[in-house]
Amino acid sequence: MSDILIVEDNPLFREGATSYFFTQSGVQVHFAVDYDDAITKLGAEPVYGAAIVDCFFPKKTGSNDVSLGRGLVEKMALSDPRELKMRKGLEVLAQDTDLTDPVMMNYARYFVSISNYKDLSQSPVIKALRQVIAGNEDEVIRKKTGTLIFKKTFDGVCANSQISSDYYGALLKAMDESEANQPLGILAAERIVERGISFILATSTYHHDILTQPIQNYAIKNGWTLVDCNPDNQNHKATLDYWKNAFLVLQEQSKL
Repeated sequence: MSDILIVEDNPLFREGATSYFFTQSGVQVHFAVDYDDAITKLGAEPVYGAAIVDCFFPKKTGSNDVSLGRGLVEKMALSDPRELKMRKGLEVLAQDTDLTDPVMMNYARYFVSISNYKDLSQSPVIKALRQVIAGNEDEVIRKKTGTLIFKKTFDGVCANSQISSDYYGALLKAMDESEANQPLGILAAERIVERGISFILATSTYHHDILTQPIQNYAIKNGWTLVDCNPDNQNHKATLDYWKNAFLVLQEQSKL
């Protein structure tokens, strides 16, 4: 008998998993409904044979405590070269423009994403901008002027260009909306790796959506497998087909 731990906070998806694994002889599934539950079960003996871990779930259901998720998002951001480049670039632009202006922020993110300068202050665009607004000692007026010039410069360019997505900002906003939007599957996965258990990540979202893309990137970097759903089809995770596919993927990388 192989024991599999499934970390899943959604009762509809747990029902789908239960229905599928009921048809699989020699497999016993155990559920954890949040992070605290998962960590408790992972610390028990005997060790599970494998695990299937959702990407998003609460720390403790009903606690509304998102501090763990916030710390994790910052950890993910600091491990992402793209995000580090973006943060450094925005710091430079914040000296001369108003990034609280949503349009300015979009243009700034676009500009930083396409820049090849390690130090953005060395960009000819930034140098020219600073020359124009130099001498204005009123910081508010200087930034307002810099913002107007920058927006006018990039108006036509950004209108037909892809704005760089703020993945980590989107995750923080989603967590403010619901404790269940914490990407704690990452932390559970790291604990599972420590225990030497084979596992996969399994989500009802699409791997390229704004909340899941950074998890996908983190998973790829660590050599983890993520099983997702097609866009706008999250209820597929409630079906037997989804869990059949997830189990087949899990079997490929474990001894089940």
